[in-house]
Amino acid sequence: MEIQAGKVQYYVYAIINKSEKLNLTQAVQDLGWEENEKELALRASFKLYNATYEKKKLSSILKIGQPMVIMANWGAGKKSIATVYVKKAVMDSTKSAEVFDIVAYDCLYNMQRSQDTVYFEKGRSTHSIISSLFGKWGVPIERYDGPNVSHSKIVEKNKKIADIVFNVLDEAKKKGGGKAVIRASESGAKVSVLRRGSNKDVFRFYSTNSIESRYEISIEHMVTRVKIVATEKDDDRPRVVGVVDGKTEYGILQRVINDAKSDDESDARQTAREIIQEDGSPERKRKIISPDVPQIRKGDKVYVESGSLKGMYYVDSVQHNAATGKMTMHVSKKA
Repeated sequence: MEIQAGKVQYYVYAIINKSEKLNLTQAVQDLGWEENEKELALRASFKLYNATYEKKKLSSILKIGQPMVIMANWGAGKKSIATVYVKKAVMDSTKSAEVFDIVAYDCLYNMQRSQDTVYFEKGRSTHSIISSLFGKWGVPIERYDGPNVSHSKIVEKNKKIADIVFNVLDEAKKKGGGKAVIRASESGAKVSVLRRGSNKDVFRFYSTNSIESRYEISIEHMVTRVKIVATEKDDDRPRVVGVVDGKTEYGILQRVINDAKSDDESDARQTAREIIQEDGSPERKRKIISPDVPQIRKGDKVYVESGSLKGMYYVDSVQHNAATGKMTMHVSKKA
C-alpha cells in the first residue's frame, strides 16, 4: 500500500498491567527507534514530560524495566511497531518543566549485553543451536525461517552472546545456508530468525519521494592477498607456507596470519580464503533518507530508484524518526 508522507501518526503507551495501557503520546517528544546491523536489540529513545496522571506524576508510575509499546497508523489503523523496556532515564529539571530522556530496548537487550561460555558438539544444526541460545535466556522462537546446516564443534568462552549468535549464523551462511536476520516480535517476548528479504510487502522509493540517497565505494579496508606464516620460535626466520590471492588487480593489500600447525596448513588456508571472501571486494555503502515507513525493519527488501541506486536492496540497518517523519536506511545490493 502507499504511505503518504506527513499523514503517519505515532503513539506511545506504557503497559501498567494486563488490562491497562497508559497513553503517553501527548507527553512524548523526539520519538525514534532503530535496528542496527551488528546488534540484536531494537533501541528506542524519546523525551517524556513528567506530566500528572490521576493526581500522580508519571515519575511515580513509570519505573526502570517498564514495558512500553510504540504504535503507528499509516492508514490501516493503529499497528504495533515494537515493545520496549525502559533501561535508562535521565531527568532534566527547569523552572517550567521536568523532562526525562528515556532509552529503551526490546526483549533481546539482556542477550546483547551479556556474556556466556558455550559448547555445542559437532553435527548440531543451526536451528538447534540458535533455539538453545535463545531458550537459555527465556526468549522463545516465534518463527524460524533461517539457515539450517550442520555445524562443526563450537566452543566459545567468555564471549558476548550476540557475537556467538552472529558467528553461528555466519558459519551457516558460508556453508550455503543463506543470510538470516534476527528480530524481536512487535508484541515483545519472542524472537524470529528470518531469511533476509522474506517480507511480502515490498516498498518502493523513487527520486520523487526520496529526500536523499548516497553511494560510496572504497578499498580502504580491502584485502587482496593473505600470507600464511608458520609458527616458529621467536629467534627463527619466519617461514612462508602459503599465499592466497584475491582481486590483486586492485593492488597488493596484504594481511598476514600464523599457521599454528606448520605441518598441515589446511586450516590456515581455509581461514585465508574466508578473509578474502569477507574483505576481498571493494566496500560499498548505500544510504537512503526518505519519508518514514514505520513498518520497515532490518532485513527487509526494498526497491530503490534514486541517484546511482536502482534495483532491489536489503535493509542492513534502519533509523526511524517520528519527530521529523523521516527514516534513514543503510542498504546492500540484492544479488
